[in-house]
Amino acid sequence: MTRRLLRFIFVFVLLILVPAGGILSWGYAQFTRPGQQAFDQTVVLTKGQGLKEIAAQLAKSGVISNQLVFRVGGRFGGWSRDLKYGEFRFPAGTSMHDVVAILLKGITVVRRVTIPEGLSTIRVVNILRLTEGLRGDIGQIPG
Repeated sequence: MTRRLLRFIFVFVLLILVPAGGILSWGYAQFTRPGQQAFDQTVVLTKGQGLKEIAAQLAKSGVISNQLVFRVGGRFGGWSRDLKYGEFRFPAGTSMHDVVAILLKGITVVRRVTIPEGLSTIRVVNILRLTEGLRGDIGQIPG
């Protein structure tokens, strides 16, 4: 009876652990392999987005290939609540692992604008309006 029970436990554990190990191995390979995007991609993540929304947006933009792997990695990796928001640029071929590193460090896109001294307010506003990537309402233009 004891021998039969041990055999049953061994087979049961084997039937559970082998597939689980295979799934984990596949997920890790997906998470660490280079991404499939052929060009740099810029994505804006807004404050309040959860891991599910972030994964969906990154997948829609082509930055990640598998939302489920990204989300499971976030839950088990413990970083799902530490992602930063802002405008991020992901180089072509970025792995999901590297995407996470960029989002955790908060490496956002930096926009630079040069305003020559002595310009009128109207001309400064026009320069700002023509600058790529800037968003927002300028509001009332001073005198």
